[in-house]
Amino acid sequence: MVTLIDQQVLEVIRDAEVTFPSTYISTPARTIRVPTDAPVLSQTVEVHSAADTFTFPGGGVFNDRFLVWRTVGQKLFIEERSLKNTMSNSLCFHFTRSSILPGTSFSVFCDALVLVVPTQSSIHRFVAHLPKSTQSYDETHSVFALFGDESCLGQFHESHLIVSQGHPTRASIAQGPNATKAVYLTMEGYLVHIHMPIDNACDVEETLLKDAGIIRRILGAGSSDSESALDVCALPGNAER
Repeated sequence: MVTLIDQQVLEVIRDAEVTFPSTYISTPARTIRVPTDAPVLSQTVEVHSAADTFTFPGGGVFNDRFLVWRTVGQKLFIEERSLKNTMSNSLCFHFTRSSILPGTSFSVFCDALVLVVPTQSSIHRFVAHLPKSTQSYDETHSVFALFGDESCLGQFHESHLIVSQGHPTRASIAQGPNATKAVYLTMEGYLVHIHMPIDNACDVEETLLKDAGIIRRILGAGSSDSESALDVCALPGNAER
């Protein structure tokens, strides 16, 4: 017997499976070239590809959307899918002369979609301001329309060129409302910590930590291989500073 309370719960909580028949889009609808300020192609060590999904939080205009992304070499491919409408929008960020490291991050803060992409030579932040109501944005419009074209890249893109020594192999990102924090791990076993404020008037802080031995001992890692001996995560709570 299903009571009234049970029925109300069932109306709120419903399991659903949605199938998307298409796989990764081979040719994106739009490509934005992003300069990295690298003097030459900086792929001096092998960089692994990465892939993941990002779901927009509930309550916003895009609460039916999710993004499927993957990195291949110097390119970040992003696809937009909807649970309500049939759409298959795609966008590619092409970072010139520098491969993308594992560690790409999507987040929503202060009504803005924040995309942070670590490369071997620099860190890049893209900010797209989200509409606050459906009155100003139709539900069939693409999230990618919030990013301008290549000619106005400076309006939604910021970057920092890494000056510390070493060959980065991966990164960990923590995004807060006031700053982006990143920790880069290099092939030599060094750690590069970057504090990138949202306020452009504030300077970006970059700190090189050469001796990571104590961190290895704390984490109980016994291998001397820097690629497998250390897994570093930037703490989200510290990103608010």
